[in-house]
Amino acid sequence: MITLGNISKNYNGLRVVDNVSLEIGENVIYGLIGKSGAGKSTLIRMMSLLESLDTGEIYYDNCRVDNLEREKLSRCRRQLGMIFQHFNLFSSRNVFGNVAYPLEIVGKDKETIKKRVSELLKMVELSDKFDYPISKLSGGQKQRVAIARALANHPKFLFCDEATSALDPQTTKSVLRLIKSIRDKIGLTVVIITHQMEVVKEICDYVSIIDNGKIVENGTVKEVVGFPHTKIAREFISTLDTLEKNALQTITSGSATCRLHFDSESVTKPILSYLIRNYQLDVNILSGAIRTVNKEPLGELVLKFIGSATELNRGIAHLESVGVTVEVLDD
Repeated sequence: MITLGNISKNYNGLRVVDNVSLEIGENVIYGLIGKSGAGKSTLIRMMSLLESLDTGEIYYDNCRVDNLEREKLSRCRRQLGMIFQHFNLFSSRNVFGNVAYPLEIVGKDKETIKKRVSELLKMVELSDKFDYPISKLSGGQKQRVAIARALANHPKFLFCDEATSALDPQTTKSVLRLIKSIRDKIGLTVVIITHQMEVVKEICDYVSIIDNGKIVENGTVKEVVGFPHTKIAREFISTLDTLEKNALQTITSGSATCRLHFDSESVTKPILSYLIRNYQLDVNILSGAIRTVNKEPLGELVLKFIGSATELNRGIAHLESVGVTVEVLDD
């Protein structure tokens, strides 16, 4: 478990991470998502003890770690694995040499190193690339080497800083599946920093949205992605899912524009047709999408309701009574 207690960081008088408190449980995949400059990379560097704190405390399994002396801090860091956007591999070493490096640093003997590297390369499906130079690998293969290296010393926590941003969509999916399968196989806590909603939807159990150094919303992926509560979370998710929010105001005038969020139970029901038949409302569909989050379908519709205020209120009340979350965008 990782616990952050009111941690903050300033650069040149600018508050980059602002009084963040967070608890990340064991064996979960936790996503930290935000726009560029939101403070997410600084946050993960603080969380992984690569960056000092100005204020606050960090605990691993109820043991405070941010104030450790140099030697103890070095030992503590061996519990951590780190994966970076641009791989950070040694071009002067081949695949074996890159994965072996963390084991060499802690003084493992050659036989132990060879055995462990072989295990890891099999885990990341690169056993046939044992002696390949790094320059001969694709981007996805390089990231698999980086993952193997990060796991070399049996870490409890794996931190991923934009680990798939440099990869194409298909390779991204394969790397994410690999990370999830490793979590399931060996049981470790994974923290992923990303600006890609697809990453969060693909493998995360929980997610926090960061803005201006603060966590503005957090919860399960289903809760945050399917039913965002704050304005900035809704704007951020809508932007990532390419909903054309600005177009809503130019399509037609009427009683109200609403965004409807459907959970996995209500998404398959004929709710809209019932609404039209039983209430004096005309409905224009402006946009819609069905997302899959952790194998559950979540639906979203942006509608223009045309009718009286009374009928509109009755219709919204009915929608909410059957489990649909209604967000009124304008009146």
